[in-house]
Amino acid sequence: MSPVSDRHERERAAWVLARAGHRPAARRRGERLMASARRHERYESGAGDMAVAEVTTRNVFHRSVAREDGVLNKLGWLIWTVTWMFWVAVLVGPALLAGKALYGLGALAARRLGPLRSWPYLVLALVLAGVLAGAWFRWPPEGWDTVVRSYACAQVVLAPVRAAWLVRAWGWPAVKAAPSGTGAVAPVVVGAPVQEEPSPVAEVVRVEIAPVLVGTGQKEEEAVR
Repeated sequence: MSPVSDRHERERAAWVLARAGHRPAARRRGERLMASARRHERYESGAGDMAVAEVTTRNVFHRSVAREDGVLNKLGWLIWTVTWMFWVAVLVGPALLAGKALYGLGALAARRLGPLRSWPYLVLALVLAGVLAGAWFRWPPEGWDTVVRSYACAQVVLAPVRAAWLVRAWGWPAVKAAPSGTGAVAPVVVGAPVQEEPSPVAEVVRVEIAPVLVGTGQKEEEAVR
């Protein structure tokens, strides 16, 4: 099985783009998947060194800054973008990075264990939340330790939740497990017509019956030729 078929990027890209709507972030993910699929196909065909420019939607930073024309407008939006990105990094930055790492590990194991699904990450988040809640009541924090422990617990629980979101955001629901149960995955073709197998047609055999004379008598026997 080739690396391209293992990743199922083309099927996942079609699934993401079909549900992107007017969301530029989702469109960008689908376009990146499709560009990666085409790049791997070029390498497999021996044309990997060809210079091909892939056009994709701009990233969130560029979209946030380039909302309006004009130097002053862009400067104002730049300050706004840097500000909200800074606070996002402070508040949930560790959870975002840990969730991406968990998703990456799952993607590496997808060939052997089957396609990624969101529910294992959600189960992990529930288990971690239960363990941390039990530890909280067993050893209640005091003072500033309450703030530090709350922040740490939030990052630990949000990390697998983020990984579960990434599984769906990158189109893994478009890939279903193969019925063989060997860990291989089979793509789900989005929008492909289903062709019915033709019904078997019985072959008509024509049998001719010819008279056969036995001896010199007038009796005829029928034989199948």
